Amino acid sequence: MNSVKAVSMRPANCLLHRWKSEGPPVLQIPDSLGTDQAGRVNIAACSATIEKIMDPVVRIDSREIEKRLSSSLIYGNDLQLSRMHKLCELTASSASREMLAALDFLPTILLFGPPNTGKTTLAYRLLSKVKESNNNANLYYLNFSQVMSAEYGETSKNIAKAFDYLSQNTADDEFKILLIDEIDQFCMSRSRDNEHDASRRAMSALMLELDKIHPCSHPRLVVIAATNVQDKIDNAIVRRFCLKLKVNEKLQREDFEEYTSKLIGCVSSLACSVSLSVSQINSLYQAYIESNITIPDIKGIFRNVVLEDIHDWDMFFSRLDHGFRSGYSSIDNTLEAV
Repeated sequence: MNSVKAVSMRPANCLLHRWKSEGPPVLQIPDSLGTDQAGRVNIAACSATIEKIMDPVVRIDSREIEKRLSSSLIYGNDLQLSRMHKLCELTASSASREMLAALDFLPTILLFGPPNTGKTTLAYRLLSKVKESNNNANLYYLNFSQVMSAEYGETSKNIAKAFDYLSQNTADDEFKILLIDEIDQFCMSRSRDNEHDASRRAMSALMLELDKIHPCSHPRLVVIAATNVQDKIDNAIVRRFCLKLKVNEKLQREDFEEYTSKLIGCVSSLACSVSLSVSQINSLYQAYIESNITIPDIKGIFRNVVLEDIHDWDMFFSRLDHGFRSGYSSIDNTLEAV
């Protein structure tokens, strides 16, 4: 058997779906394919082999997920996580399946909300929560680059192949979570004139597969879709998701204080001896509540402040306060000068 080495390649070269803020994907390439002196794989020479290696469904390493969750400060969306976990518990319980079937309660979840509000992270957190009671739980990802095809009928076959894999090629006791991130890539409203035929076929195929999902026939499978533009997704797709959760929660006052205090401890040596006063917390929280700032955006404000030449605590707080009041956005990632 050929040895295998991990090669990092740009998504533009290998047509892989770009992971948000996680860098280029890693593809397993046999040594026999060869590389040049710089260690780069000749994509044109081995495209056929890559096609055989890749699958429409990719299992995400749960150890990597745990590492990322443990190294990040994550606050908010606890209610959404609780409801998602409850659905997973009901789906996994044989005693609940008759009730779920009677209510037509399919194990499907649609997460929607503005960018950078933690939708994908919620799927990661859900896996971590499920693994507390079932260590044999895995998160799978629908690989769009392998699903979409310009050839007639191939897109539908690829989507069917993805769901068949989860049904037939996994252990009976495995709990599976399938993440369809940015589902709007091929599930936009069919009323749009410029919709590509491949996207229409993909959407129709996905609807057929979602219709097949049932607590009795798929007792340990939950499908999660995420989107930033839920109002543009075709209604026929939206109807097939039983649990629809908006992800744009504002932190409560006490959680906001705890979160910002921990961030200060991470980025400022002054935090060891200085803490935010009640009036300062109230000032920042009021600006946060009245703005469109998301929970992850708060980290963005701190990142911008860290890059400045801060000499004392008063200056630190002044720049922090300015960040909240100027309406920091992760989209443009800019702050106006004072």
